[in-house]
Amino acid sequence: MFCRSDTGWEVRKNSEYRIHASTPRQVSHTEAHLLLQVNAEGHAVEGFRFALDGAAPDADFWARDILEIPQLKRFRFKFEVKAEDIDLRANAFTSKWEDLDDLLAHGTVIAFEANSNEEENAAVRKILETAKTTDKDIGASLRWCLQANENKGLKLVLQSLPRPANRLKKDPRLAGDSSSTIHLQTFALTTTMCSDYPCIGPQPVLFARDPEAVQAILAKTPEAVHTGIRK
Repeated sequence: MFCRSDTGWEVRKNSEYRIHASTPRQVSHTEAHLLLQVNAEGHAVEGFRFALDGAAPDADFWARDILEIPQLKRFRFKFEVKAEDIDLRANAFTSKWEDLDDLLAHGTVIAFEANSNEEENAAVRKILETAKTTDKDIGASLRWCLQANENKGLKLVLQSLPRPANRLKKDPRLAGDSSSTIHLQTFALTTTMCSDYPCIGPQPVLFARDPEAVQAILAKTPEAVHTGIRK
């Protein structure tokens, strides 16, 4: 998955692992960064995560795409979120499931009736609340998923399931990266890629307790990151 040999590795301190931000910050596109933890010898370990920044991936979709509630068929949703606020889980390729009702309450998702530009979050939440009085499983949840775009890079997919988030989180089959979902919208991502076969994939930023020591090791043996590579 990772590039090798003549790569000039960027190594940062472990304390920056959760607060990574690219420099300079992009505004014309959304960037994805693979963050990888390494040990004192520069070998990749279990810890990795993806961080996003740059242009916001604003999504538009219809209520009928995710909910079977007749009163909501005429409504559409806009999911507005900053790229850096998309919290992809550590050692995973998806964010956690978030309940549509919570997203409407916080204003992260904005509801509109048909082609109107007037916010209708309160009206939609009232319809959802009424529907739940007859069936507690009525509802919908959203999450973001990072996927490979063949060998060209990565893409970001907004996914949904027609169930409340608290139901999905209790079922490992539906909480995992590979669970079946409704794909609502896909966004292209800009990612620094390596094409050195057989390690084709995103080029990671490395994180270590002693970045200078690890940088010195990798300057002599850059392939040390790939513990499984055999020449």
